[in-house]
Amino acid sequence: ETPATPEEVLAHTEAQVVYAEARWRETESRLESLRKEALEVLTELVSDKEQLKVAIARLGLQKDERKTVTKEQEENRNFHRHDASRKAKLDTGMNTKSKKGEGMEEEAEGEKAHQAAVLLTKAVRRKSLAMKLSDVVAAVQNKESAHIHHSSAPPAIKPKRKGEYSAPLPIDQWKSWLSQIGVSQYVMDALDLPDDEVTAFEYMQKMSREQLVQLLTAADVAGLADVFAEGIEMLSKQVASSGSALNVKYQQVGKFEMGYGTLDVFFGGLDQLLGPPQMAKDEANGGYPTILKAMDNEHTQPKDTMIEYTCHNGTTTTSQIEWEFVYAPDLKKEYPERSGFRENADERCRKPKTVDALMEDLEENANRALRENGHSTLIVEEVLAGKLYTGPMYQKYNAVLRSKSKVPFLVAQFRNLCKGNIYVSTIHAINSAVIKLSKLTKAGKVYRGVCYGKLGKEWWYPNEEGIRGGIEFGFSSTTRERKQAIHYATGSGFATTHDAMTVFEMQMGMIDRGAELEWLSQYPHEKECLFPPLTGLEAIAADVEVNSETGMLHNILKVDSRLSLNLSAQTLEQVLSRRRKMLMDMADGIELELREQVPKELLPMGLKFLRKSLEHGAYKHTPEWFNNDDNFAK
Repeated sequence: ETPATPEEVLAHTEAQVVYAEARWRETESRLESLRKEALEVLTELVSDKEQLKVAIARLGLQKDERKTVTKEQEENRNFHRHDASRKAKLDTGMNTKSKKGEGMEEEAEGEKAHQAAVLLTKAVRRKSLAMKLSDVVAAVQNKESAHIHHSSAPPAIKPKRKGEYSAPLPIDQWKSWLSQIGVSQYVMDALDLPDDEVTAFEYMQKMSREQLVQLLTAADVAGLADVFAEGIEMLSKQVASSGSALNVKYQQVGKFEMGYGTLDVFFGGLDQLLGPPQMAKDEANGGYPTILKAMDNEHTQPKDTMIEYTCHNGTTTTSQIEWEFVYAPDLKKEYPERSGFRENADERCRKPKTVDALMEDLEENANRALRENGHSTLIVEEVLAGKLYTGPMYQKYNAVLRSKSKVPFLVAQFRNLCKGNIYVSTIHAINSAVIKLSKLTKAGKVYRGVCYGKLGKEWWYPNEEGIRGGIEFGFSSTTRERKQAIHYATGSGFATTHDAMTVFEMQMGMIDRGAELEWLSQYPHEKECLFPPLTGLEAIAADVEVNSETGMLHNILKVDSRLSLNLSAQTLEQVLSRRRKMLMDMADGIELELREQVPKELLPMGLKFLRKSLEHGAYKHTPEWFNNDDNFAK
């Protein structure tokens, strides 16, 4: 019956609240019953694959029952909304004060009923989700687990815009997780596809449903439970559910922030960052200034060059020793080595080579191929600089470059390590070697491991162009060997489970490729692929990887990123020929003036005189000759 008075309305509302609570308890009981039924079905599925169809049918019925519960909840909410409307009409004849007070009371009671219905709906949803997860875990909790490489759960949130987050697409994220734990591979193996791509395509085209059922049955589809067990086992070892969540942890434990620049640094180029390469008078070259002599001076004269420092890899050395090792080595001398290498891995110790031997390696491994493909070949300065970088000196060169990020830790590191020496000519020579050698590199994936560092907010919040990431100030040492990158990310095995560990995964493409230095490296086993300074790294996705290859369980932040090589990068020849090019541009301007001012009958003679003068004068000198101020003034 329709309530006639406010008291009846209140009593009716209270009755509805009681009804909602009763429905809540009833729903909990029903969900518990459904959970038990699902467990029975999954148990039957694992023990007897013939019960697969029955299990699917039962789970389908369970889904329908949940829909029925949801429908009844919606009807409850609609009833309360309609009831509130009727209460408003009953109060029409009451005085203003009484109407206001009683109306507020009734509104509060109606709100209670509505909130009860909302809570009921949320409870059903929570129960439903908990039941699904409980069912899966219960079905596989007794299975043995094994190590897998990619087992991260889909990230809970992903950055959308600056200051905002958006929920991911759960289906897509879990599809990726299923692929990572090997479900796709399990099914592919069951289908027994031919190795040849075309044959496999035709094989699948002709496959009937009966054949498909036969293959899957023979492969024991229930074995997927073992695959899921492995995946869930690795999920249980994660300290964070997503890359962004792990980053929050690393912000607390990271020992330094990896400094990255913005696009204005990218477009400025190396010259804007450090200035041009320097040249020094070389008595061995007739007193002419050369970059080689400038490199010699950078490693032998400044005060930092004779001070010992210990590299991240454990080698204690000086700049002077390292210059001797690559430029004028004593082949019988024992040079500083990584900690423990001579005792445990003597075959991996670095071996000195004469410059002549290096140039022979250069011709065989690089210059011949570069020449055949019409590219610029490497010169001795570039080879020596590249060799230097692959040893302990890389730490000083990168300290110079990364100090430009203005990150206090990196600025202090440069001051302590280099004492103001910026090694500008050597850094330009390394950059030039990388640019040239990258022409020979095959596209593919490379990895870079960083230990103890944390990523800045630019990696998680997009800029105005919708891009996350930054510009790497220093050289980027990467490797094709994933294990080697993990070795670096875990601090060569010395990092604890609480330290920040990051691995960047990058795909080289048609243009954006690094230089493979295996043939030139002091440590060839690292299979180093080097990228020049001011390389852009754009974040595509971040995830958590559980790894135990070092004997300790590590949660590593894995960042998928896209490369962009610096557009302003130039080789030594291009840098050194600027003044010569400037003179040539001036000559073009003089020719234009002659065409405008000299009579037509005298113009051919005037142009010929100008060109011959330059050909037998300034143009006969090498580009390096113009970099001497006295020569250029002539």
